[in-house]
Amino acid sequence: MFNLQKYYAKPSDQLTGQLPKDRISQSPPFCIVGLGFASTIIIGVDKNRTEKSYVVLFTCAVTRAVNLELVMSMTTKSFLLALRRFLSRRVTWKFIIERAPWWGGFYERLVKDPLRKILGRAILTFEELSTILTEIEAVINMRPLTYTTNDLGETEPLTPAHFLHFGKTEFSNPLHFADLVNKTLTRRLFSEENDIKQIC
Repeated sequence: MFNLQKYYAKPSDQLTGQLPKDRISQSPPFCIVGLGFASTIIIGVDKNRTEKSYVVLFTCAVTRAVNLELVMSMTTKSFLLALRRFLSRRVTWKFIIERAPWWGGFYERLVKDPLRKILGRAILTFEELSTILTEIEAVINMRPLTYTTNDLGETEPLTPAHFLHFGKTEFSNPLHFADLVNKTLTRRLFSEENDIKQIC
């Protein structure tokens, strides 16, 4: 009888907790920020040499907008330089519990899947990867936060880009971009552009 009870036992349900006050308060973009390092990304320095690089992810806890910075190491100096590039407003630090992955999940999952889909096993240079990260950032910031519908009369869904650009959410290359690619850029960079479009 005991084995049958274990076999037919219903799994327990996880109770959803309340969102922290920081996540639901009214504030301008990037006043409440979560940050973390993404996994190691190998970049090509020259034909025979590669190095490790890292992505510093800054995400707004309220609007869910992201800012991605590429650094060459996880040292304090590299992080502070990335932070200086990011900052244009005052910051108040609020640290999460050390080694508590359930606290930082809302920002860590934003960049891992797009990076994996776009890069695969490709080894890019620092400049190429920095450009790809900026494009990923733009795509993530254009994802809808509200319900989307196919009705023509419905309003445009709300995105993090609305908060950052005050309604301007278009992300497209100049009209002559394809001509520039064919004339000046390598086929590899053109394929990276197509990879970016695939995650949209």
